[in-house]
Amino acid sequence: MICGIDIGGTFTRIGAVDETFTVHDLQRVKTSEIADDFSAFLKAYVKTHPSIHRIVMGFPGVVNPQTHAIVKIPNQPALERLDIQALGRALNLPIDIDKDTYHLFRYDQRKGDLLNHLNLLGFYLGTGLGHVMYLNGQIHYGDDFAAAELGHQALKHGEKPCPCGLKGCFETVVSGHYLAHLHETYFKTVPFDDLFRQTVDSDHRDVIDTFVDDFAFIIASQMHILDVRHIIIGGGIPVMKDFPKVQLVDRIHVHLRKSHLIPANIYFSENPTEQGVIGAAIAGYEKE
Repeated sequence: MICGIDIGGTFTRIGAVDETFTVHDLQRVKTSEIADDFSAFLKAYVKTHPSIHRIVMGFPGVVNPQTHAIVKIPNQPALERLDIQALGRALNLPIDIDKDTYHLFRYDQRKGDLLNHLNLLGFYLGTGLGHVMYLNGQIHYGDDFAAAELGHQALKHGEKPCPCGLKGCFETVVSGHYLAHLHETYFKTVPFDDLFRQTVDSDHRDVIDTFVDDFAFIIASQMHILDVRHIIIGGGIPVMKDFPKVQLVDRIHVHLRKSHLIPANIYFSENPTEQGVIGAAIAGYEKE
């Protein structure tokens, strides 16, 4: 079996996945609780699953899958100290790494019956804003494997500090971090999970509308630049109760100026708990 690991900015999910992509012993822990000693966490899991023959890990940041180097993890910088090659030697197992959104995307490709599309864009709104550019039948990594860092594209006049060290990144206005800020500032008496459902008649509904519209604008802009009309929208926020999917789609179409991109072909990911774990395993089994 392959050990699939989905390391998110907030939660990490791990499971042993067989060749039918069935997950065994799925576990979820807070990333902040294991980031300082991730090696010990992984070693403990593998020790109790002797059938594991490969490990595939997805990180919420920039990594080099060829050299196994972790370059930048803005939301969990402690993970940047992790030595993947040394960990592989210690476990005597091959370890593959990639960006977490690429594994989510691989799952959605299969689940959404989207494998026949040569060009696809993925937008994953969770703790941060993840992005995937699948062009001409393959993921576009860029020269230094740092492509698709859409969440850290800086707004020209933005001054809000971002965990990545820059100011004014898209994630400062469209991310789980920012949504938590809106919740704390304007909707403190409303449970976070009910944020979209219970703010319909709120005096501050405009900040939620702006949040959705900014997300739509970012999506439409990428669709223009890359000339792609088939997209995936996923992540933990779009699956929250009463997330305004219809409003988001409407605003995407408002911001699309090229008629041949309208209507956009939009697939909303179901975002099951095991999605990133299975996606990691898909990537692992494809290598074999």
